[in-house]
Amino acid sequence: MIAELIFFFVSMLACAVVGYMLFVLQSSDTRNSRIRSFFILCVQVFAWIMLNAIVVIVRPEYHPFVYTLKLIIICMVPFGTFWFFLHFTESRLVHSRLTRNIFIIIPAVDILIMITNPLHKLALLSYEGTNYPIGPLFWMHLAIDTICVIIAYVSLVRYVVKNYKQRPSMIIASMGAITPYILNILYTFNLTGFNHDTTPLGYFFTVILFMYSSYQSQLFHFKSVILNKLFDSLHSTGIIIINREGIIVDANTPLCRYFSSFVPVYGKTHLFDFIRCLQAHTTSYSPDYLFSMVHLMHKKDLTGEINLKTDTGEIKTFTFAWLVISTHGKVSNYILLLLDVSEYRAMIQEIKEKNKHLIALKEMAESASCAKSTFLANMSHEIRSPLNAIIGMTAIGKSSETGKKKNYAFEKIDNASKHLLGVINDILDMSKIEANKFELSPVSFNFEKMLQKVINIITFRVEEHRQKFFVVIDKNIPLMLIGDDQRLAQVITNLLSNAVKFTPEEGVIRLSAFLLPEAGDLCRLQINVEDTGIGITAENKARLFHSFEQAEAGTARKYGGTGLGLSISRNIVELMGGTIEVVSEPGQGSTFTFTALLQREKPKTLPAGGNTSPGSPEDLPAGHKSFDDFSGHSLLLVDDVDINREIILTLLEPTNLNIECAENGIQALEMFEKAPDKYDIIFMDIQMPEMDGYEATRRIRALNVPRAHSIPIVAITANVFREDIEKCLEAGMNVHIGKPMDFNEILETLRKYLLKAR
Repeated sequence: MIAELIFFFVSMLACAVVGYMLFVLQSSDTRNSRIRSFFILCVQVFAWIMLNAIVVIVRPEYHPFVYTLKLIIICMVPFGTFWFFLHFTESRLVHSRLTRNIFIIIPAVDILIMITNPLHKLALLSYEGTNYPIGPLFWMHLAIDTICVIIAYVSLVRYVVKNYKQRPSMIIASMGAITPYILNILYTFNLTGFNHDTTPLGYFFTVILFMYSSYQSQLFHFKSVILNKLFDSLHSTGIIIINREGIIVDANTPLCRYFSSFVPVYGKTHLFDFIRCLQAHTTSYSPDYLFSMVHLMHKKDLTGEINLKTDTGEIKTFTFAWLVISTHGKVSNYILLLLDVSEYRAMIQEIKEKNKHLIALKEMAESASCAKSTFLANMSHEIRSPLNAIIGMTAIGKSSETGKKKNYAFEKIDNASKHLLGVINDILDMSKIEANKFELSPVSFNFEKMLQKVINIITFRVEEHRQKFFVVIDKNIPLMLIGDDQRLAQVITNLLSNAVKFTPEEGVIRLSAFLLPEAGDLCRLQINVEDTGIGITAENKARLFHSFEQAEAGTARKYGGTGLGLSISRNIVELMGGTIEVVSEPGQGSTFTFTALLQREKPKTLPAGGNTSPGSPEDLPAGHKSFDDFSGHSLLLVDDVDINREIILTLLEPTNLNIECAENGIQALEMFEKAPDKYDIIFMDIQMPEMDGYEATRRIRALNVPRAHSIPIVAITANVFREDIEKCLEAGMNVHIGKPMDFNEILETLRKYLLKAR
C-alpha cells in the first residue's frame, strides 16, 4: 500500500509540473505548429498521469468509468506523440490529407473499441487484478502504436542526422522519446516487479526532456500573446530571430510579405540562405562591408542602410540592423531587423524641398517688404510734396493782394492737386490689381481724339524740359474703335511721362502708333514710345515691371515717382490681350513697345457743325466758359461735410440751379417726404452719420409716392471701386460720380436728367 501511495504522490507531482508547462505553453506562440502539437501532447500526458494515479488507489471494479477514461487517453497518446514528432521534425507527412484522415479515424475506432469493451471483451478480457488479460483487439491496438512509433523514430533519427549542429539536444530528446516505450514493454510483459503502469511517468520524462532540448536549440521560441501581437504588428519592420547556431527560428509577417519567395523552415533554414536572398534583391547598400560582417563570429551590433527591390517590384530603402543578444555573458540569439524607411526618406526629401521653397518665399517676402518700405518712403515724398505745395500756395494766395499773384498761386495749387490725384489713382489701381478686381470698361471712342488729349497733357511738360516731341500715326488705324480708351490713354500717358522724366533737355521723344494684321473686326495696335534718355541696364530690366519697384534705388530720390506706373501699365496691357516690353541700353535711351487688341467700329455720322455734344466745354474756344441754365430746377444735396457742400454750391451757382442741403440721410428722407415733387434730382453722399447714403436711397425708393421711384439719385462719393459702383446701383441710385469731382462730369449728369425734360 505504501508503494501505491508513493506512486500516487509522484504522479501528482508530475501532474503539477506538466500543468505548469501547459500554463507556459498557453501564453506562448501557439501558432507555431511544434508548440501547438506539443501542447496537445502535454494535455494528453497530464490526463493519463492523473487517471493512472487515481486508478492506483481506486479499484476499477468499483469505478469502471475512471478506467474507461484512462483507456481513451491511452488510445490517444501514441497518436498525439506521433503527430508531435512529425511537426517537430518538419516531416512532409503533416501536410498529407491521408495522414490527417488516419489520425482522425484510427484513434476514433480505437476509442470506440475501448468504450464498448464491457460488451464484447475483445480488447481486455477482464478488469480484475493488476495485469489485465489482453484480447485480440488490444494486440491490434499495440501493433498500430508500434507502427506509429517506428515511423516517428525514423523521422526523428533523420532529423538528428541532418541537424548535426543541434545533435546534443536532439540525442537528449531521442532518449526521452524512447523512455515511455521501454517502460510500456516492461509493464506489458510484467518485468518491472511493480503491478501498476509506469508508462505515463515515462511520458512525463519525455516531455521534460523535449522541453529542455527545445529550449536549448530554441526551436520553441516562447513569446507572450502581447509580444506576439507586437512582433507581427510592426508593419514596416521585418524581423528574423536566429539561434546561436545560425538557424532561423522565427520571422514576422512583414518580412514574409517583403520576400514572399523566401519561405524559411524554422529550425532548418540557415541565416545565410536569407542573406543570399537579400543580396539578390539589393541594389545598393552602405557601408561597403555590411554583408561581410554579418556572421556568427561578429559579436557586436551592426547597422547600415540598403536599397532593394522587393518581390512586389517596389524599390524600398531599409535600415539594416544585426543585433547580438547575450544571456549570462553568452550569446543566445541574433536578431536581424529590416526597417522600411522609404516613406520617412520621402518625407525628409519633401520637407527639404518645402524648406527650400519656404526659404525662397521668405527671401521674396523680405525683398517685397524692403521694396514696400522703399515704396512707402517714396510715397510719403510723393504725397507730401504736392500737399506742401497746396498748403504753401494757399497761404501765398491768401496773403497776396494782386490778382496776378493769386492766379499764379491757384495755378500751382491746381497742378499740385492733379499730381496728388494721380498718385492716389495709382495706389487705387494697384490695390484693385492685387485684389484681382481690376477690370476694363469697353466703350466706343475716337482713337485720334483720345491720342490728341494725351498729347495735349504731355506737351506742356515737354516744353518745360525743352525737348523735341514727334508723333507718327499709321493712317490705316480705324477712326472709331471699341475698348477702354481711358486705360489705353493711361498707359500711353505713363510711358510718355517716364520718357519726359528720364530724358535730358534737348532730348528727343517719339510716339508712334501702327496697325498690325488681325482677322475680322479685331485690330491689334502697336504703340512705341522712344526716347534718348538715360537708358536701363539689363539687370534692372527684370525689375522694371514689378510692383513697388523702380529700376534703381536712387531713381525715386532723383526723379520722383511711386514705382507703380509700369506695373499698372503691364496689367492694363495684358487685360487688353497684348504685351509690353522694353529695349534699352545705358546712355542710349529706351524704346517701350506695347500691343493692344481692340475692336473696329464704323464711325457714326456727325450732326451739322461736327459737334458730338453741343455746348460741351471741350468744343469751345480756349479761354471761353459757358454754363447751362438750370433755372426752374431743384437739387437736393446730401453731404455731411461742409466744404463738400460749399464746393458744389459755388461751382453750380452760375447755372441758376436751386439747391437745398441735408447733412445726413435722415434729414434727406424727411425733406423728400414733405415735398417729393419739389426736387428734380438728388446728389447723395455715401458715408454719413446716423443714416448712410445706401439706406437713405432704399428708404426713398420704398416710399409710396410716384416721384420716389422716378427721381434721379446720383452717388457723390470717394468710394470708387467697381464693387462700390455696383453697390450704389443695387441700392437704387442711377449714376456714380467719384470724388474728387470732375465739374464737367457733374454738368453732363445735370444735362442728362434735367434738360431732357424740356
